[in-house]
Amino acid sequence: KLDPPLPNFSGTSYTRELLEERGVVDNVELMPGWHDEYDGMNSLNEMEKLIRYCRGTGIKALIIVSTPYHITRSFLSGLSVASRLYPGLKVYAKAAQPREEGYWNKVVAHSQGTLIGHRNDFVASEIKRIQRYTEAG
Repeated sequence: KLDPPLPNFSGTSYTRELLEERGVVDNVELMPGWHDEYDGMNSLNEMEKLIRYCRGTGIKALIIVSTPYHITRSFLSGLSVASRLYPGLKVYAKAAQPREEGYWNKVVAHSQGTLIGHRNDFVASEIKRIQRYTEAG
C-alpha cells in the first residue's frame, strides 16, 4: 500500500497503477508517518525520512526515480543525506521516461505545487537550487 496521494501530485496513484499491472503491489511496503513529522515537505526532509527508514529496516540499496528535470537534485540530496545518516547505503538514480507527447513544454506544478510552469523551465531553477544548497553546505 502507498501513502495517501500528495496534494498537487498525481504520481502516487499512477505508480500504484503500474505496480498493480506488474503484479508487484504486494511487495510494496507503506512507509508509516511519511508526512507526520514536518510542517512542510521538501526534498531534504523527504530524503532524510527515507534514508532513516532504509537504515532502520536494513535496506542496503536505494534507487531514486524522479522526473528528468528533478533527478539530479534528488540524487544529490540522496547522496548527501546518506553520507550523513547511513554511509553504507548504496544510492542510485534513474530518470523516469516521459509518458506523453510534448512532455517538456507542458505546464505543470512542481515543488508541492509552489511552482507552476513549463517543465523545460524547471531545469534552470533546479540548477540554481543545487548551486544555492552547495554554497550553504
